[in-house]
Amino acid sequence: IYVVVLLGFGATCYLRPATVLCSILPVEKSAYTRQLRDEDRTKLARPGDQLLIGTQGLYLFFRLHQILVHRLNIAMKLAFSVGDDQSLTTMVEQMDNSNPKSTGRRRYESYLSLVYGLFEGGVGGAAEGGKYEDRVRSLLGHGAYELATMDKLIAHIWKNLQSVAQDETMWNLVQIYRRHMDAGSFQPEAFRQEAAYMSDGETMYAFQHCPVSG
Repeated sequence: IYVVVLLGFGATCYLRPATVLCSILPVEKSAYTRQLRDEDRTKLARPGDQLLIGTQGLYLFFRLHQILVHRLNIAMKLAFSVGDDQSLTTMVEQMDNSNPKSTGRRRYESYLSLVYGLFEGGVGGAAEGGKYEDRVRSLLGHGAYELATMDKLIAHIWKNLQSVAQDETMWNLVQIYRRHMDAGSFQPEAFRQEAAYMSDGETMYAFQHCPVSG
């Protein structure tokens, strides 16, 4: 049994009920977690920091997400600057430039619609026949060469998310994280010991969230 989720840009995803309910249902209690926490005196450097131990799939997701954000930043910068480059006048689609900020926003939103189209086409349909690359060049110019393989990046992210969502080990690690959150603090050594027990020898990665005040 799967939960069918219709995303706003037209794609459909299928998730296990437990994946959807893990942030709604009360956290699962564990005597083992409580025992490890009682015996552990380690703590994170700052009270507001958070610790998560995850699978290789989660590590890969964070790396792919970093690349995605980097490329979207490139697209945004090009969208707001390409209209001022006189050398590209005959190469990019011309828009009313009386309000540069508004024009840049329209260019960027047009690019995002292309990205959404990669999902609607089954992650690849919108890129068929080079149409995606041609459209990106007409919107953002030749400087958008790093965006040419966005379809492949999204396909990797999509496949990776589905894998993580169905990973039983990842589900168990999420439960450990929630138990530490519910306890009000993270005890690193207790977390690592329980994660090692749950991982059954699989390679694990530690992630620490350290909020930086503005």
